[in-house]
Parts: sequence; C-alpha cells; structure tokens
Amino acid sequence: MKHLLLSNTRFVEGSFPFRYLGVPLNPHRLLASQYSPLLHKLESAIQCWLGKHLSYAGRVDLLKSVLYGMVQFWLNIFPVPDIVLKQIICICRNFLWTGSVSRNKSALVAWSMVSP
Repeated sequence: MKHLLLSNTRFVEGSFPFRYLGVPLNPHRLLASQYSPLLHKLESAIQCWLGKHLSYAGRVDLLKSVLYGMVQFWLNIFPVPDIVLKQIICICRNFLWTGSVSRNKSALVAWSMVSP
C-alpha cells in the first residue's frame, strides 16, 4: 500500500533527522552535539558585531534582542540540556564583557543582574 501511494502521488519517503526552519528534527531527544547549529549561529552573529565599537549598554541590547531571541526560538521547540545552556551563557558573558566570543574577562556585575 505504501509503495502504491508513493508511486501515485510522486512523494518521496523521508527519514530522520531532517531540518525544518533551520532546526534539526529527530523523533528522539536531541543530543548536546546536535545543538551546534545554534551555538554556531550565536557565534557568527557576534563575529559580525566585533568590528563595531559597542558600549556595554549596546552589547546588553544586542544580547537581549538578538541572541536571546535565537535561543528562545530553540527553547520553544526543544528542552535544552544544561551543558548547552552553560555554553550559551558562556558565549553571552564573553560577548558582554569583552566584545568577543573567545576572550575571557572578569565580570564587572553579577550575571544574574544582567540576564533577564
């Protein structure tokens, strides 16, 4: 019956995992390694802003509007593991205090005061 339907409708049988709206879909819970597109997207967004001289207030605005928007999109679809959340917070902290993803600097204010 399946082959008859596929041949009559010219549909192709798909398989998991596949991407929909830039998000990998899988019938099982995603592994921490499968959240790498989100982390790369955050890092690439920050790389675009590196050449600009932004104040702390400007970086906070970008964090809250752009980066948290990307993260919120994924959080609405999947439960994100704690290790991935720690990586996201690390990326956001480094961007806020240094303007870069890779450099570390001691924080001037507690993260709980900055994050929403």
